[in-house]
Formats: sequence, structure tokens, C-alpha cells
Amino acid sequence: MSYTLGQVTHKVASVLQILSEGRATGGGVTSIVDTSLRTEADDYWNGGSAWVWYDAGGLAADPEYSFSVISDFDNASSTLTLRDTLPDAVASGDKYSICRKIGKDTWLDVIIQKVNDALRDIGPIPQVDITTITMAAAQTEYTLPIRSAQDLRQVFIQRVTTDADNNMWTELVNYDITHGTPGNAPTIRLPMQYSSGHDLMLVYMDYHPEMQINADVLSDHIPIDRVVYPAALACLYWRKELNTGSDRWDSVIGRIEAKVTEVATMYPIHKPTRAGRVNLIAWGTNEPTRYPFEANKVYLR
Repeated sequence: MSYTLGQVTHKVASVLQILSEGRATGGGVTSIVDTSLRTEADDYWNGGSAWVWYDAGGLAADPEYSFSVISDFDNASSTLTLRDTLPDAVASGDKYSICRKIGKDTWLDVIIQKVNDALRDIGPIPQVDITTITMAAAQTEYTLPIRSAQDLRQVFIQRVTTDADNNMWTELVNYDITHGTPGNAPTIRLPMQYSSGHDLMLVYMDYHPEMQINADVLSDHIPIDRVVYPAALACLYWRKELNTGSDRWDSVIGRIEAKVTEVATMYPIHKPTRAGRVNLIAWGTNEPTRYPFEANKVYLR
């Protein structure tokens, strides 16, 4: 299951125990109305954060797990006005969570920052590129995406191009990389000419892209708890500093610190290994052109 930034930030806020829950009685793409619960004074929620975390239709449709900063609260109409436009209108029965700002800061912005800090702290994760390089006639050298060349782990060639569900990817190990001068992309050099039209799959290690909007997707290589608990812990450290080092958060910080250690042990990031420099060469009617098969022989690179 893939998680979005909307889900990640909502889970962080839940761990921090800063949320007030409600069920909308109406709304729009820039508002949440709750005539049942929202009886606070005018502007009480201004600068706070809001998540719509459940679609009343039960189909996980928009605006489920979208978020925004609250720009205004009107007591007379029980309306939270949102700074950002949601992907769809809030409807009666949609469930939402809100929290007030802390000092001059908005929790949502702080949580997003800490989520991205947690992603960077995890370090490089596996990335896959199957769109950049396609075999061309009379060509054995191809420009690599710069980021892929830093830690390229595996290269696969597409054996079948006529069936999207049956590519029959085959690993190549006898390639070389020539790094360009600063500002110029590196080059991958293949040992022979492969049939044109076949794609290359590049598997490499790189940092997770920054997440900023609610629909940004967390990589499936990262268990959500590896982000939620470190981000929540960083928020607690920040919150404690706002209170000039008050020890009122220490018990919670200790519990979350233990959880960060636990999830790091339970959910390691699995990294693909680099293949050795020995390749068994096969021959088949659906494969790109390769060396002819010779019984009891392997080619050493």
C-alpha cells in the first residue's frame, strides 16, 4: 500500500496528540463546516491546520487525506476557511482533524519539514528508472541520468517489447560507466549492440524526493513508521525548545525515542546488491541479440 504526504502528516499529528476530531456537516473546496462541534470563538482556529481524513462515501475519494492551513474561523456559521484549495469539496459526513497553531508557527508546516528531515536521515533508498534509455540502432553508449550514476546497483534489459506484463527483464553485468566532467552527465557503455527498441531498467540508490503537497507519494521501500516516529520525535524536540527546555515533554519524548529505535530495527531498508562481473550468456528467440550459446562456456569480463 502506498501512503501520501496527507496520510503521513496526519499520522504524525496523531502521534503528537494535538488533534481535535469532527464530522463535517457541509463545506466546499476551501471550507469545512461543522455546526455540531465548532462553537469556539471567532478566529480561535486561525493559523491552525486541518486534515480531511475520511470520505463519507467510503470509497477513499477526494478530499480524503488532503490538508490545509486554516486561514479563518467564523463562529456564527461554524466555518473553517482554508488557505489552500482541496482537490474536491468537503461533504456532510466527511471526517476531519484540526489543531491550533503553536506560537507563531503552523503545525502542518513544521510537520512537513520534519517528515522531509526524516526522509533525508534514512539515507539513499532504491530507485527504478525504466523510461530514460531505449536501445537504438548502431549505439552502445547512452547518457545516464546524473543521479542514477552515483550508486547504480543493477541494470536490466527488456527481452520482450510486445507485452507490457511480460517484459522478461534480464540482468546485465558487463557494462561500464564513464563519469563526465562536472556539469555533464555520465555515460553507460554496453559491451555489444542490442536490438533497438528494448528498454533498460536502472536500479540505483538515491535520496527520497522531497514531499510538499498532500498527494506526494511515499516510496514503498520505506515503511511509514520509519518516517512517522522520527518526524514526531523531531517535532517534540522542537516543541520542547519553544518552551525553553521545559521537561514537561520528557516522558513522551522517551516513549517516542524508544519507538524510533524499535521501528528502525523492525523495518530495515533493503538495498539491492551489485551483481558480480560474471555473466552467463543465453540465446533465445525473444531476447535481444547476444553472444551465441556455447556449451560449458561462460564469458568473463
